[in-house]
Amino acid sequence: LGYSPLIIRLINSTCSILTGIIVYFIGRDVFTSRVGKLSMLFFIFLPSVIIYSITALRDTIVIFLITLVVWLMVRFARSKNCFLPIIAFMLSIAAGLLRNAIKYPLIYLVAVLVLFNLRAGIFKKWCIVVVMTIIIFSVSPLRQKIQNYLNPDIFFSVHIGYVNTRGNNYKIFPERCYQGSRLVGLSPAEIMAGFAKGAFHLFFEPLPARCDSLFLLLAGLQTSLLYLLIPFIMIGIVAGLKHRFYYVVPIAAYLLIFILIMSTNEGNIGTVFRHRDLLMPLLSILGIFGLCVKLKKVKHL
Repeated sequence: LGYSPLIIRLINSTCSILTGIIVYFIGRDVFTSRVGKLSMLFFIFLPSVIIYSITALRDTIVIFLITLVVWLMVRFARSKNCFLPIIAFMLSIAAGLLRNAIKYPLIYLVAVLVLFNLRAGIFKKWCIVVVMTIIIFSVSPLRQKIQNYLNPDIFFSVHIGYVNTRGNNYKIFPERCYQGSRLVGLSPAEIMAGFAKGAFHLFFEPLPARCDSLFLLLAGLQTSLLYLLIPFIMIGIVAGLKHRFYYVVPIAAYLLIFILIMSTNEGNIGTVFRHRDLLMPLLSILGIFGLCVKLKKVKHL
């Protein structure tokens, strides 16, 4: 049949619907059915979900795959079914084919979560983690880079220092560090400061006051919703780790890893709110759960 934008839009729309269903399953399995339903409703009516569902972009497919990976690992924490992480591993590779930067972080996340849920002594777990890390790392492109440079700065290529929002570039590392195709001479303090700048743009751009087109107005509306949700996300994380620790760990681990990646590695691709959408399914669940906790709508955990 050849290339057809209509087919791609149909696939994107289907993936958005399926992602909403998976959001419900995660919210139900980790917390309660009410949290799952409210999270699903909140997520599927986000402006970005509606917009990307009718475009020819691949974002909705990636979001669907990584949300499915997290749900499979939540199910694994409950059932210890060994087939679930195998499926999650294959889905991680599939997601990586669409967006290469997330492939290895997803694979590592699946491996670490499998070990986290094994019934074995802590020493055995760490030994297995080291062995699996060596195996995965041995087939990673990073291996050759490490061998060639033996320099931690190689992890930061020049494009990593930019975060694009509304067509503007923000350098998140000092000017002197940008040399050719690499960033050099970064101190740990500068890396931390750059991450903080990138994280600010990830969570707070586009500023609603600067939105002057229909698309940006919708993006600004979603950003404003996120502003309101952030306090409840924090409440949800704390309450979740307190009451549902083993089931919330896959969500928290995913968010931590991908906030680090999206704040620095992915700042140059498209606009920053596209990267934030990779986090929105799980942020929606934690935010709705935190809201329910605050309103005392969660009776049993």
